[in-house]
Amino acid sequence: MRYVLILLTIIYLLAILGPMVAIVLQIQPDSLKDAHRYDTIVQALTLTLKTSLVVTFAALILGLPIALCMARVEFRGRALLDMLVDVPIALPPVVTGFGLMLLWGRRGLLGHYFDAWGYHIPFTTLACMISQFVVASPYFVRIAQSGLSAVPKDLEDVARSLGASPLRVWLTVTLPMASTAILAGLVTCWARAIGEFGATVIFAGNFPGRTQTMPLAVFLTLQYDIPGAVLLATVMIVFALVGFAVAQMLLRRFNRPHMQITAGERAI
Repeated sequence: MRYVLILLTIIYLLAILGPMVAIVLQIQPDSLKDAHRYDTIVQALTLTLKTSLVVTFAALILGLPIALCMARVEFRGRALLDMLVDVPIALPPVVTGFGLMLLWGRRGLLGHYFDAWGYHIPFTTLACMISQFVVASPYFVRIAQSGLSAVPKDLEDVARSLGASPLRVWLTVTLPMASTAILAGLVTCWARAIGEFGATVIFAGNFPGRTQTMPLAVFLTLQYDIPGAVLLATVMIVFALVGFAVAQMLLRRFNRPHMQITAGERAI
C-alpha cells in the first residue's frame, strides 16, 4: 500500500509540475540577450505587483468583516450569504469580466453615471484591480471564515466574562488565533490576483503599462515571440515560488503554539 501511495504521489506531482518544468527547459540563451523583453517583463511585473497588492489589501479590509460575520454572527439569510460569496469562484472569469463591463461600462448599470461625470472605468488600471478583486477576494473570505470558525468559542466566552468588550475579544483573541488562516487567505488571494486573466482581458483590456499584467503579457507575446513568452512565463514561475516560500516562512512563524496560549491572556 505504501508503494502505491508513493507511485500515485509521483504521478500527481508530474501532472501538476510537468508544465512548469517544460517551460523552464525551453528557455533559449539568446532570449536572455534581448533588452526589449526585459522592458516588457519589468513593466508587466511592476503593474502586476502594484495591482495585486492593492487588491489583497482591499480584500483584507472589506473581506475580513464579512468573514467574521459569517463565522460568528447568527442571522437569517446566513446560508444565502455563504452561497453568494462562492459564486465568483464558480463563474468562469470571462463571464465575470463581461458582467463587469455591463455593470461599469459607459452604458452599464452604474458606469453610465460615472461616464456622465467624466470618469471612465473600463480599460484602465482601476478596471484591472476591480477584475482581480472580484475574482480573488472570495478565496480570502472563504479561508478566513474557516479559520475564524475554528477558534474555540469557550475562550471568547472566558474573555467576555473577565470584562473584555466584544471588539476587544475579536482583536485580542479571535483574530490572533485565526491569524494563520487569515494569512493563508491573503496569500491565496494575492496569488489568484497575480494569475488573473479572463476577467481582466475582457474588462480592462491588454494595454502595456496600463492594464497588461504578467499573464496578459505572456498571452500577447505568445502570438509572435515564443522565446519571449517562455521567458515571461519563467519569471512568473520563479516569482510565484519565491512568494510562496516567503509565505510559508510567515505561516510557520504565525503558527507557533505559544500564540494560542497567550491569546486569552491579552484580552484580560
